[in-house]
Amino acid sequence: MINVIDPLALFSLPDLPTAERFRRKETGYKVSGRKAYLTFQAGGARFAAPAIDVHGTLPRQHVDRDALAGGLCLGSVRVNGVRIPVIDAPGLLGLGTARERANPEIVVISFEGEHLLGLAVDVICRIATFGEQQLTTVPALLGGGKSALGLMVTEDDGTQTYVIRVEYLREDPDLKSIAGLSGPVTETDGRPAKKGDAAARNDTAKQAHDDGRPASNTIIHERKRYVVFEACSTFAIPIEKIIRILEPPKKITPFPDTGGGILGLFSVDGQPTTLVCLCRYLHLGAPAETDKRRVLLAGDEDRQIGILVNSVDGIETSTWRAENTEPSAFLEQMVKLGRPEAQVVLPRLDVDALSARIARGNRAMSVFA
Repeated sequence: MINVIDPLALFSLPDLPTAERFRRKETGYKVSGRKAYLTFQAGGARFAAPAIDVHGTLPRQHVDRDALAGGLCLGSVRVNGVRIPVIDAPGLLGLGTARERANPEIVVISFEGEHLLGLAVDVICRIATFGEQQLTTVPALLGGGKSALGLMVTEDDGTQTYVIRVEYLREDPDLKSIAGLSGPVTETDGRPAKKGDAAARNDTAKQAHDDGRPASNTIIHERKRYVVFEACSTFAIPIEKIIRILEPPKKITPFPDTGGGILGLFSVDGQPTTLVCLCRYLHLGAPAETDKRRVLLAGDEDRQIGILVNSVDGIETSTWRAENTEPSAFLEQMVKLGRPEAQVVLPRLDVDALSARIARGNRAMSVFA
């Protein structure tokens, strides 16, 4: 005999004891409400700029006190034939000790019309992600959110990071006029080049194809931000693919040592995340054991991975990307970046394909998959 129960009638009974199922708080697992910021120190203050608004970063540079020097402008630097005016960050933002830095690191911001402006800083720190709940309006003394510094983050140890409103800088008429002085310079006298000269050089470059470009039908011209890093070779990842950059974890639950570079699982906001050593995974050699090692957190929430690399070298802007002529599961595209020492063509790491393959590999190794 089988007794049939009517659930609606059962739960309609008065005084029926009920219990709600415990639901784990999931807000810590979600990264959709977080944004990436480039953080840097200048004059004893810590600042952050939205990573998507950063045109690029330059290592320590000598700033020429040329005709542009005066007022807010310290002078200029020349990168790949382009002159970039440089301004002292604390002096501009009104926080920290303003001073001339002999060889500052530089955060480059883009303005309308492909003009550029550099902020001289003491040291570029890292890419960090902040959630909306972490951001608060700056005090009234700093403009109450209506000046160049709009928001701030206060960490548990008391460290304060002030977020720059890049759109405010771009609308400032003085900064627009200074950024308007950026542009190509001639090789002979250092004066800004004419548009015709630049076009002629571009035509020559297109005809010569001496910059590593493949066939023209595979090229996609675009300007995107990339994080450049080293993992027994130099690679690039689109900045929007990176959730955050972490220190290497101290606690790892290891996988069986298959020699494939998948080290194990570590915790990120309570979520188990696969850690993969890119050097070993791509069979490029042994990773460097230095304090510059970092973990690039990337991938979707259900296939989140940590990519262990030897160092993160900075943010740079692409001019084009193209299909790779050599077959590879994760490096099917090449990207050309404008670096300070020379423009280079680097393999573009496909994070989505990499995380998907690692996820399949994890399931294959697990008897519980």
